[in-house]
Amino acid sequence: PPLEVMEAEAREIATWADNVYVKIPALNTKGESTAALVKRLSADGIKVNVTTIFTPEQVDEFVDAVSAETPSIISIFAGRTVSISL
Repeated sequence: PPLEVMEAEAREIATWADNVYVKIPALNTKGESTAALVKRLSADGIKVNVTTIFTPEQVDEFVDAVSAETPSIISIFAGRTVSISL
């Protein structure tokens, strides 16, 4: 979906409970980075779980995108298997 749709859905899902982490893929279906979206959501206090991180550059990009004040998860994948979640 377009980033605007993802953002609207993420904001709705975040209202469901305080312990909800909204799952956001690192890239949308068009291959566009979602780092700017993650930055907006995290800055607004929305907890995110960024998934499908495959490269060290993506790790850096999304570590920079999340707010230090908002809990977040950055899920690093190795091939098709999840190797670690930070």
